[in-house]
Amino acid sequence: MDRLQQDIIDILPVGAWVSDAQGRIVRTNRAAERIWRGASPPARVDADRFREWWRRTREQFVAQQWRAARAVPAGETSDGHPVAIECFDGSLKTILHSAALLRDERGHVTGAIGISDDISAITINEEQWHRREQLLHTMIDLLPVGVWANDKHGRVTLVNPAASAIWSGHDWSGDIDPTSFKGWWADSGEPVAVEEWAVVRALRQGVTSRGDMIHIETLDGCRRTIINWAAPLRNERGRVSGAVAVAEDITPLYRVQEQLRAAVADREQILAIVAHDLRNPLGSIMIGASTAGAMAARLPGGEKLQKRLEVLTDLARQMSGMVDDLLSIAVSTGGGKPMLDIKQVSPAMLIEQACERAQPFFADAGVELRCAVETDVPSISADIQRIQRVLANLLDNALKYTEPGSHVTLGAKGRGPVVFSVANSGPPLSAEQREAMFQPFWQADHSHRGAGLGLSICRSIIEAHGGSIWTDAARGQRVRVSFAIPRIQATAAAQPALELHAEMP
Repeated sequence: MDRLQQDIIDILPVGAWVSDAQGRIVRTNRAAERIWRGASPPARVDADRFREWWRRTREQFVAQQWRAARAVPAGETSDGHPVAIECFDGSLKTILHSAALLRDERGHVTGAIGISDDISAITINEEQWHRREQLLHTMIDLLPVGVWANDKHGRVTLVNPAASAIWSGHDWSGDIDPTSFKGWWADSGEPVAVEEWAVVRALRQGVTSRGDMIHIETLDGCRRTIINWAAPLRNERGRVSGAVAVAEDITPLYRVQEQLRAAVADREQILAIVAHDLRNPLGSIMIGASTAGAMAARLPGGEKLQKRLEVLTDLARQMSGMVDDLLSIAVSTGGGKPMLDIKQVSPAMLIEQACERAQPFFADAGVELRCAVETDVPSISADIQRIQRVLANLLDNALKYTEPGSHVTLGAKGRGPVVFSVANSGPPLSAEQREAMFQPFWQADHSHRGAGLGLSICRSIIEAHGGSIWTDAARGQRVRVSFAIPRIQATAAAQPALELHAEMP
């Protein structure tokens, strides 16, 4: 019978110890020896060599407290206690230990049996999981955006300090009432219905929401603007088991944006007033000066007066151009687009008229103006006067920085986007200079007239057309400025291109 008992104990996958009524270990199995790396009954191993600690308190206990032994004198039975041990070879392990009393037929205690299972791997994984969980909670707590985790019933299981700050005064414990949250869509001002909140959509519909901009009112009456995200969490069967929501408080940024929008609106209103109040008087001055100049030319000795009136006409024309430049600055890819008068036009006609109008100024400066357009360049949709303004500014800028005897080239090419370019000869500009050319008030040097707004105005106009403008270096040239205008749609391309009129801004 003893042999049978030993065989049964030996085949157990867990460590087993049997003690007598005095608490001395009298029998072990191979699994126990593997756990302790050499443990055997006290006849061959001193019981004091067994070193154990309570896993939670880290306090060491003596051999008399060992589960199989202490179960006997106290008449106790223990079940599944985790214990940290030091094996006989110095290695550390964690075991799950249970002990029970052995009794004879009369109920007298004859000994005890202890069972131990090596759970070191499980313990290590558990500790790693706890460390990762602690790291995750620390990271979430440090995030500058609000984070919530919800179970499938909508109850909040995790909330970080930033989230509590956004919804100041809200109690996240227990069941959450969705109707207690007040919000309005930022784009329409309409109230956010319960079913429209991102986290509700994630839980009920399994929908991921990104970038919902919402105005909210917290329980303490604060008004804020947030950007809201939410995504569902799914179990191994693909069913929604919860949701995670993220919100960023953009209240200061939104207020600054609103102030900028108001400033832009004020600017456009001022520019409209300037256009209305200055254009008409300047037009009257130019007409009056031109008429007076023609009359002075017919008077004896009226040549000097005629020249004075021509200067006056030229100054009024320059002032009119400055007014147009101010209006052009208001044209941007956002609010300025409605100011464009889009028509279908041939790039060849744009180049031809730009060259005709600029030619006298180039001739006076002794600079050659070359114009070249590829054949079969498609028509574009553009504000004719403003594109002419861009070409005039680019040619004027090129003329200012081109020495007499040199040349400037104006051209257009392309089958997709049509690319216009103006290049002038001379010492090349550096990459830093070319990069800064489109900044307001930039000038290559201060020896030439102008406020440095021409290229900035050109960029605003081209971007308002949905195009782009850039500079690049070209061999033997100072700089080449190019801009691209998207070609018109095929249906529009079938229509005849408009002929350019003589008027210029």
